[in-house]
Amino acid sequence: MCRKLGISDDFTMPDIGAGRCYAYLEFQYKGIVPPGNKRTFLTGHDLMAIMYRLEQYIKAEEAEKKQKEKNKKEKEKENKKQERLTTEGTHS
Repeated sequence: MCRKLGISDDFTMPDIGAGRCYAYLEFQYKGIVPPGNKRTFLTGHDLMAIMYRLEQYIKAEEAEKKQKEKNKKEKEKENKKQERLTTEGTHS
């Protein structure tokens, strides 16, 4: 879970419950775990809500990554087209 979110592997958070303080605070910062104390008990509903937020966070990251790749490819295509036009213009 931590690797997927880009949280350091030195600090881990088990699938259920909070592990080290750093991972817990990182999850709170990302809005996945509700604010509170790491010793607070989670209900089943809270746990399901956390898992849902985690899923949404991962999907949003993946969509953002795909969009960046798409933009990069389009920019490269545009640059190649511009280079071709420039090259054709100098040969004429």
